[in-house]
Amino acid sequence: MSNPPPPPTPPTPSIGPDATSPASSTPSSPPPSGPQAGRVLATTGQLTSALEDVGLSTDEATLESLLLAADRRGYLEWTALTRSGEYVWDLTDAPDRLADAIASALLEWLATRLGLDGGLERAD
Repeated sequence: MSNPPPPPTPPTPSIGPDATSPASSTPSSPPPSGPQAGRVLATTGQLTSALEDVGLSTDEATLESLLLAADRRGYLEWTALTRSGEYVWDLTDAPDRLADAIASALLEWLATRLGLDGGLERAD
């Protein structure tokens, strides 16, 4: 009697071209299919490396704490955990969510500075 084969390994999340070949225009892993198609996914470690690539240094634990706080506020969301326990983040809508939060905070601040009791509203 033989053991059943192990389940397939999910594809490695990617956030763009392979970092080892900057001229490459192909992702470092095959494009996802199904519900993950067209999504921007990255692990905490990948995000830490991407920040270091542009000259920003942070440790993974600190970045993970910031990302979890952003998740709690609805600015981004984690979609899975890797086998090693790393979060996989869905960053697809994060820029729009963050822009909305910044715009709302700015309008609230302006209303307070201008003494407007009713506040200001965004015209979308």
